[in-house]
Amino acid sequence: MNYLAYSKKLQLIEEYVNRQWAVTPEQLANRLDVSRRTVFRMILYLREQGVAIEYCKKEKRYKIS
Repeated sequence: MNYLAYSKKLQLIEEYVNRQWAVTPEQLANRLDVSRRTVFRMILYLREQGVAIEYCKKEKRYKIS
C-alpha cells in the first residue's frame, strides 16, 4: 500500500469511528479491505499522531474522545 492510500485509509478510520459506521476492528478491516492487524497498526499510528482514539470494552466499539 502506498503512502497516499494509507493516508486515505487513516482518514476513513477517523470518519467511520466518528460516525459510528464501523466501530469494531473487524468492521473497520472489512470496510477498508485490510487485515485486522493492519487496523491495529493504523490505530496505533493515529494515537501516536495525537488522535484520542480508544476502544471501550463495555460498548465494544472504538471512540474518539
